[in-house]
Amino acid sequence: MENVGKQIKATALASLAGVLGYSLASAAEYAYDAELEDIETEINVGQMPIFPQNLIQSGYTEGEVHIIVEIDHHGELRDYMVVYASHRDFARSIEYVIETWDFTPPKWKGEPISIVRGVEVNFAAKGALIEFNLSSGLFENVFNQGKNVLRNKYTLAEIDDLDAYPQVIHSQNPFIPLEILEQVEGKKAVFTFFVDTQGNVRMAALSKADPNIDSRALVAAQDALHEWKFETPKSKGRPVAIQLAQPFYFNPRGLASN
Repeated sequence: MENVGKQIKATALASLAGVLGYSLASAAEYAYDAELEDIETEINVGQMPIFPQNLIQSGYTEGEVHIIVEIDHHGELRDYMVVYASHRDFARSIEYVIETWDFTPPKWKGEPISIVRGVEVNFAAKGALIEFNLSSGLFENVFNQGKNVLRNKYTLAEIDDLDAYPQVIHSQNPFIPLEILEQVEGKKAVFTFFVDTQGNVRMAALSKADPNIDSRALVAAQDALHEWKFETPKSKGRPVAIQLAQPFYFNPRGLASN
C-alpha cells in the first residue's frame, strides 16, 4: 500500500540548552513563553508509517497518534514518547520508522535552538493518506485528550486516574555558582515534564519563570531535574506514564523545590 502526503506546521516549546547553544559562558535572556513563534524546522520523513493491515481487516478506516519529540539544535532526535494513540498498533507503526526521520536544525530568530514539541500523525485507509502536523502548546494540556477509554487505545494517565501520587525517590539539586544564585534569589521557575512507566523524567522543558532569571540557573535546574527518579506511576495497579510540573525556588541558602 502506497503512503502519500504530509503537511507540516510550525511553532514550538524550547529547551534551555538549545537557546544558549550549550554554552554557559553568558547570561543570555531566555524566552520562556509556552509558544515560541516562527520556529524554523521541518521533518524529513525517511520511511513512512504504514496503516496496519490487521486494523484494515478489523474495519478501521482512520487513526491518530500524538508523539512528543525532543530535537536538539543539530536536528538530532534526542527522545520521543507516544502520548496518545487511537489504537496501540498505530503507535507501533510510528515506532517502527521514527528512527529513520530526520529533522532540520531548529532555529528561532536565526539562532540554533533545542525544542520539545508534538507531532500529530493522522492515518487514513482511504487513499493511504498520512498527514503530519507539528503542534504547539503541549504543556498547557497535551493535545487536550479526554478520559474516553477504548479497548486498545493508549493515552497518558491523569492525576485523578492514579492509585497514588508518585513520590520522588531520588532528587538532585542543581549546581549553581553562588554569584549566580545570589542574582536570582527569591525567583521561581516551573518545569513541565513526563514521568515514564519506569519512573524516569523525560523531556523536561521550562513552562514559566519569573522575569530576568539568569539562564545559567535555569539550565542547571533543568539538567538536575533529568536526574530525578519517581516511584512508578500506576493506575489500577498497572504502570502508566504521566505529565507533571515541578517548581524551583532559587535561594542562596539552599535551592527549594516542592
